[in-house]
Amino acid sequence: MANWLVALGVMLVTPNTRQKEAYARYCHTLSAAAAIGSLTLAFTESSMSSVALRSLTLLVAGVLLFIFGLLVLREG
Repeated sequence: MANWLVALGVMLVTPNTRQKEAYARYCHTLSAAAAIGSLTLAFTESSMSSVALRSLTLLVAGVLLFIFGLLVLREG
C-alpha cells in the first residue's frame, strides 16, 4: 500500500516533462470549465447577488488555474 503513496509523491513533487504537460492541460481544462460555469450561472440563477458572487468566484478560480497551468507548462 505504501508503494503507490511513494509513487504519487514522486509524481507530484518531481514530475517529468509529460506529467507537467498533463498537469498544465488539466489546469487549462478546469479554467475553461470555470469560465463556462460562470456564464451559465448568469442564465440560471434568479438572485443577482448570488449570481454575482458565484460568477466572480468561478472567474477568479478560472484565471488562477489558467495562470498556474501556464507556469507549470513553462517550467517543462
